[in-house]
Amino acid sequence: MHAIARFARIDDSCASRVRSYASLPQGQRTAIETDEFAVGLHNANLLYLFCSVLIIFDLRYVQRFWPQFEAFLSMRTVTEKGLSPTEEPKLRCHVRCINAAADASEQYKRALLDTWLPKQAVDAHKFLKNDDIAVTNASDKDIQLGKLMQLDEFSRKVYKELKNDRLAEDIETRTFKVA
Repeated sequence: MHAIARFARIDDSCASRVRSYASLPQGQRTAIETDEFAVGLHNANLLYLFCSVLIIFDLRYVQRFWPQFEAFLSMRTVTEKGLSPTEEPKLRCHVRCINAAADASEQYKRALLDTWLPKQAVDAHKFLKNDDIAVTNASDKDIQLGKLMQLDEFSRKVYKELKNDRLAEDIETRTFKVA
């Protein structure tokens, strides 16, 4: 929480947007919570693909599936070619190192960017599938890895639809003079 508060003070543009949201229901769940969890798990990755992301990096970060998957998505842009690397000046992720990682924060930030920026979806899938990338619930990893390539295709589809919508809007808003 301290890293979030410091980030909000440093970056005034997002200070009003930093909030503490409850995560998806964990542990024992009611039937409604189980349904909520399934829908949330299926769609949570869209937040990382389209929103600004504050990465709170500690030394355990590189071993854990979810943070790595979310970092990859936060460094992507939806393009006609699928999930493409975002140019560094346009990145939506902000990395803040905490605890022991704070002593070498620039090096860890650079390593994280160097790990994920050049990777395509197929490369990220292969990387995240490694046994040394830990996850509490193995089925989460299986579900999300299965979905990664779907997100790549989804981004192509969304880009095409947005491009077509803009073209249609341009045509609708133009006025034509008849000579």
